[in-house]
Amino acid sequence: MLPQGIVPYAELMRLDRPAGFFAFYWHFLIGLAYSGAISTFKPKPTDFIYAALYYAVWTVLLRGCVCTVNDIFDQEYDRQVERTRNRPLARRAVSTSAAAAFAFFQFVAATMSMAPMSQFTQKMGMSMIIMLSIYPLIKRISHYPQVFLGFGLALPVAFGPSMWQLDWHNWNKSSVDETTYNSGTICLYLSCVLWTTTFDTIYAHQDIKDDRKAGVGSLAVRLGDSTKPALSALSVLQLGLAIACSVLNNFSWVYNLVACGGLGLALFFMLYTVNLNSPQSCAWWFGPGSRNITSAVSLDTSHLSGSAVYNHYDYSLEGGTIATPSAIMSSINELAALRHLEAQMTESFQRLYSAYDTLPSNTTADLAHAQQELVKVAQRVVEAVQGPVIHALHLAFLPMEFMAVGICVDLELPRIICSRSEWTLEELACETGANASILNRLLRLASRRGYFEESGVSKWKATPVTHALALPAISSWVQTHTNGRAQIPVQYNYWLKENKYQQVWGKDNNPVKNIFQSDLWTYFGKNSYEAQTFNQAMKVQELFPPAMVPQYSISGTDPNEILLVDVGGGTGQAIPAIKQQCPGLVGKFILQDLPETIDSLPENQEWAAMSHDFFTPQPVKDAKFYHFRRIFHDWHDDSCLKILEATRPALKKGYSKLLIHDLVLPDCGADYFDAGIDVMMMCTFDGIERTESGWRALLQKAGFVVDRICLAEIGRTAIIEASLAE
Repeated sequence: MLPQGIVPYAELMRLDRPAGFFAFYWHFLIGLAYSGAISTFKPKPTDFIYAALYYAVWTVLLRGCVCTVNDIFDQEYDRQVERTRNRPLARRAVSTSAAAAFAFFQFVAATMSMAPMSQFTQKMGMSMIIMLSIYPLIKRISHYPQVFLGFGLALPVAFGPSMWQLDWHNWNKSSVDETTYNSGTICLYLSCVLWTTTFDTIYAHQDIKDDRKAGVGSLAVRLGDSTKPALSALSVLQLGLAIACSVLNNFSWVYNLVACGGLGLALFFMLYTVNLNSPQSCAWWFGPGSRNITSAVSLDTSHLSGSAVYNHYDYSLEGGTIATPSAIMSSINELAALRHLEAQMTESFQRLYSAYDTLPSNTTADLAHAQQELVKVAQRVVEAVQGPVIHALHLAFLPMEFMAVGICVDLELPRIICSRSEWTLEELACETGANASILNRLLRLASRRGYFEESGVSKWKATPVTHALALPAISSWVQTHTNGRAQIPVQYNYWLKENKYQQVWGKDNNPVKNIFQSDLWTYFGKNSYEAQTFNQAMKVQELFPPAMVPQYSISGTDPNEILLVDVGGGTGQAIPAIKQQCPGLVGKFILQDLPETIDSLPENQEWAAMSHDFFTPQPVKDAKFYHFRRIFHDWHDDSCLKILEATRPALKKGYSKLLIHDLVLPDCGADYFDAGIDVMMMCTFDGIERTESGWRALLQKAGFVVDRICLAEIGRTAIIEASLAE
């Protein structure tokens, strides 16, 4: 299929020998799966596919380079060995200088293709190239080149989570800890080293006679007839290291039974059936047979994602107050209800796995729905196992938990604990300057819900949630709700009781005024630290995946028309996002907000800035779109009607539209997050997160009609398009 002049160079790269490719590549797949399982971030299946394809391409370049170097070093030996004497350099189809130039070209290509990797992975990758390139020299001075090859080929297992740090991944790279190593990683790495040593020693038995004549060292030459007993011992050690990896990482019984058990059976079958005196048998076990065994090795790590799910579930049970079924079940009916929930959870897991398996043909919305359903079932399981009394009593501890996590964030404990694998209580007290007894009690409570991990007596480790809390936006989100604003829910409780549970919020009669002597916006204006913390907290939206952002459907072709007025648009975050979603928009953009905000903005070529209070008549007439992003949820219906009435006269009938970017709650079954934001708006601003029927009623009362509601693929954020009613 290739031109005749190119064939020798393809042979130098071993493109005609795919078995060797898998000897290299399986270790990358194992490293990806394992590092994804032990890391605090969890890559999606599509991320795994993209990363696997990238490392497959890099493996071709890496293998081609080192095999060419190998042939340059070994050409004289290859001419003396029956199996290798027809290699391009050995048969003189390619000159040494041409092969060296080709090796250098491949080295440059492999090095350039490392650009998307993190610096740590690049260093490890370069170490791999160097180790595998000098591998042929080891056989000249030692009988252990297979061991040296094992340490080189297994390096991807030691790359760690840094191998996920590829430029196209859209997660926050600070959440990928390059140095997430533990004893389990070392065990898995050594297990893979022993596997390479085993199969390459079997492979070397093809050439044992020629190697002895040529004076080439190998384990096959060194062990001779003792090879099978020696490799059997190495296989036992390999299996033991794989099991040790499981124990040290607390992987589930699925890993031990299916993966390690399958590996042990496969190794036993190989060593029992291989005929070391038959070159054909040795070659088969290096090729198709090796892939069968390595599939078992890969099964070690393919189950790790499932193990993480099981371990998380086990951890949750250990972290709560658990009694035996007989102690918490007061009747046969309750036990039957628990069994019914068990069946529901199994079904939910299957739906989730099915959604993953059908990606990317499936939609992320289907996957998100499956995840939400599993969360709901899991919550019902916890409630059932705890029992209604204990579940109700736990309510009293929610404010304590909130306070404990807030204090930990104020002390920067998430950042500190994430900086290394484990901390003692004394070290944390020294680092923060806080009282050790107080710290211990706060961390003990916070760890019950997975914010931290209590790894031993007075010892603490990070969890995935700890790493999330260490992100600036998340830590600010916690701080802005646990500092001054933490008083609002308590004060709202008293205020509502005093007003006989009626909605009588007034300018001088509301819980926020009672606390801050002003509304929240005025309070922020006088307290720069609180304002900065709040603004930083609002950046949590940047952590949301694109599928949670609703899609705009607008167009504009006239450069002289006013295309969009962003009413109450703050510092102008929305306009660039709209332009990015709808490329090629032509027309004028106007950003409106209060004078103090507009006056603080630098000049911008994307829009014209204008001071405007949206409770006053809209000065810009006949624009195509009037955009309100997260404005109306801060206000009750009466205030929203005033905003809409001040805007309506500016619209041109049959031409202008309202674009409202806000939550649209379902009439039934709102999730915890959306329901929580709604109550937060109620007690902080007298605001409300509206249902679809609520939006339609509000807009109809203001003289508008809803044209359509475009929900995001995931979640309840939407773009509501409305125009003037007839």
